[in-house]
Amino acid sequence: MFSKYTVTEPSQPNGSSCPLCATPKEQGSDSSAIAVSAGNALAGVSRMTGGLMRNWFSALMLLSAVMPVYGARRTPPPLPPSAVLFDGDYRFLTAGTTYSASVTVPADGAWVEGTAVWNHSGYPYWDCSHSYSGSLSPNANDYAPLFIAGWTPQGICSDQFPVFGCLNCGIDWGGRKAFPGLYMTTNNTPGFMAAGSGTVILGSNNAPGASDLLTLHIEQINRDVMVEMTMFQSVDENDPTPASAAEIADRTFIANSADRVPVVPVLHYGVDANGADRQFPAGPGITWLATWDSGATTVPEEAFAPQGLHGHNILAIPIPKLATGSHSFTVKGALPSGRSYTTTSMTVFVYAQNIYITVEGTFDPRNPQDQSPQFVPGSALSGMDLDLRTTPQMIQVNILAGHGSRGTFDVRVNSSRYPGTAMNFPPGSTDTTPDIDFGGGLTELTGVAIPGGRSPKVVRLPLYVHDYGGWASIAVTMPYRKTTFTTRLRVPADKDGNGLPDAGWRVGPSRLLINSASLRGDEDLDTDPSASGPPPQGILGDGLTAFEEFRGFMIANSYQRLDPARKDLFFVADPDILLMTPFSANSILTTLPHAKHFVDRGEVKMSTSSNPALDNLRPVINSNRAGIPGATEQRAIRMRTRMDAPIFHEDSTGQDFPGHFVALGYTWRDGEDLAIIHEISSSGVASPNGTQVVEVYPLGFDNFAIHYGANNTPDSTVDPYGAPVVYCTNELTDIHCVVNDTLRRVLRRPVQEPQLYAVAGGDDYYTKFGWVTCPLFVPSAAVVMSPAQFLQAHTVVAGHEVGHALHLAHQNSDCTDIMFTLVLPGVPGTNQGPIRHPISDVLPLPTNYGFTAVQGMRLHENF
Repeated sequence: MFSKYTVTEPSQPNGSSCPLCATPKEQGSDSSAIAVSAGNALAGVSRMTGGLMRNWFSALMLLSAVMPVYGARRTPPPLPPSAVLFDGDYRFLTAGTTYSASVTVPADGAWVEGTAVWNHSGYPYWDCSHSYSGSLSPNANDYAPLFIAGWTPQGICSDQFPVFGCLNCGIDWGGRKAFPGLYMTTNNTPGFMAAGSGTVILGSNNAPGASDLLTLHIEQINRDVMVEMTMFQSVDENDPTPASAAEIADRTFIANSADRVPVVPVLHYGVDANGADRQFPAGPGITWLATWDSGATTVPEEAFAPQGLHGHNILAIPIPKLATGSHSFTVKGALPSGRSYTTTSMTVFVYAQNIYITVEGTFDPRNPQDQSPQFVPGSALSGMDLDLRTTPQMIQVNILAGHGSRGTFDVRVNSSRYPGTAMNFPPGSTDTTPDIDFGGGLTELTGVAIPGGRSPKVVRLPLYVHDYGGWASIAVTMPYRKTTFTTRLRVPADKDGNGLPDAGWRVGPSRLLINSASLRGDEDLDTDPSASGPPPQGILGDGLTAFEEFRGFMIANSYQRLDPARKDLFFVADPDILLMTPFSANSILTTLPHAKHFVDRGEVKMSTSSNPALDNLRPVINSNRAGIPGATEQRAIRMRTRMDAPIFHEDSTGQDFPGHFVALGYTWRDGEDLAIIHEISSSGVASPNGTQVVEVYPLGFDNFAIHYGANNTPDSTVDPYGAPVVYCTNELTDIHCVVNDTLRRVLRRPVQEPQLYAVAGGDDYYTKFGWVTCPLFVPSAAVVMSPAQFLQAHTVVAGHEVGHALHLAHQNSDCTDIMFTLVLPGVPGTNQGPIRHPISDVLPLPTNYGFTAVQGMRLHENF
């Protein structure tokens, strides 16, 4: 507080005496009296005799004489007060004497200030007993009385030479004092009157008499006539003392946090007759708004100086989201009437945040760069994927401490805990340790020391990333003055809250950048290739959410992220069906328009059984999906050859046959018994996540016919049971024999025999018949396939069965479609059952999946 003391030399009545203090003669011929203008602190004394007295007052001056510097001010002519309430001598000779002054205060309130002197001719100071009160009636203020002039119990009374009497008496508004060294206002502690009209009644608290004389001057200055408003930075949000220039220069602030810029607004009422700037606190009842250079506005938090009555307003200015750098703001104060004052701008240095991530390079706190928006777990900033299977990725978290933070802080990592490292690595993982930590699973550090020295103060900590889809919320609880605030940063950045990194991710050999802005992590909306028709389930999507495709998969021992616009189809295929002759299924699978992935057995979670037929079924490609929103089980298509083909049970006749007599392959749906194939014509279909396994039966291809070798003579002389080959006499009725078709140079089955009773020998080779007359399959129109066609038939059968695993049923209308199958009824009265003509009977054989087949494919049935 700075109190303005006016030194007066009133004429003193002769003969006055003061039993408690020195006489004017004892004080010296140049006697003085101190009149206090808002008298709450000692600030000066004029012409006092005795060096000790001068030094004593000088010591008190050091506590309160530091004035804030606001720069050069304009100098308008002296302004008159809005009203003078009291001005003159007021004598209280008889008990009950009072004086009154009417007062009218406008809507915005008014400040009041003045001087009061106890006028006794023999005593130049306030003594330690006399006092006077001014009361407002009716009282609209938040305090009473309006003032006390003179002695109060809070006074400091001295009976020591050279001063006898009250050291700090004057006018105390509301009867409350502010003491030396407690900064209250720029130069005074005025009183404040609320809006309204009334009367101020002045009365004495003393025994009446000739010595009961008060010289009083009180004037009213309406708040709506101030010239301007300025502001300065204070020590903090609780102490309005101006911060030093060095402290202000060293201050940095954290945007969008609990960090605040502490400022004190000051109202200016021009200058007085001596050219001194007249300043007032802003006062109560003002609505505040700070406007930043970004255009953002914040509402200041308001506190009042704790010392005295209606001291300075202290505004804690919140900082909006801002880029790192110097930023300016102004403060607008709106009075109750609507009149407002706006300060000139103030500039501060702001950090956009106090948590920064460094993925690569070195963090410079004076030019901080946050790489969390570019961060993708398990990837370098270039987009190159790292190998997290054995070594975590290390990044760095940098934590800045603002100007008001001292001591220690705590930092916590609230991390995802997805099983494993990727969607399928390791398969069926039960490891749910934190995906991002400080090392060794540690996710909390307490009592981290804030470094000393000048700003910026930074603490650098390592973070370890263990999962390609890991994320974490880093929470820093930082001390700030007498409280704490907590800031958070999510890594990787996900400003739109879609569950995916804002940086997107790169896929494929071309390193195509996936823009995540239009995606949601829990959605499965792949559209390429398109699908249509029934069922509506599965037209969109591939059974994997966008987050799962971002998190990625191990594919043939190589990590890959996927494109959420492309439907991804996974296969777990044994080499003998995928790459080796005769099947070479890869040659037709590659024609599928989907994104195809051939994963190893060790990269999926499959069934286990001691029964080879039941082992390694139902391969789950996303077994590590626990905790991922929207994720459901999705399988790869399991493909294998099976030499011990299952039993074929003909439901229409009740007969059982070895499966390879009838079927070249079969797609097993969930719930089916892999030991028995029932009527093929009644078999259903499923998507990959409803399929157990796709099988082909090599022995089935050895059950059609045997072509003569180069010597043009059948060398196949033994049947499957080791007996000599028997040629049929009547191919329409004979069984357990073969027809020696010399015209076409083949050994083939008779009409009623489901098994070829010959094993290829010498240079003979297996083959089968095909028709170019589809949909007519007249026996006489059948032609023997060439070796190349016969090999292609193997491939087509594998592709046909995969079609069933993609929800494609048989169809009998398009002979060029890979799913074509025509079933002719059996011949009554014979053991000849229904005759099936699958696509492997049609020439030319298809080499790809047609448009109709692709439109009907479904990779899932979730929605």
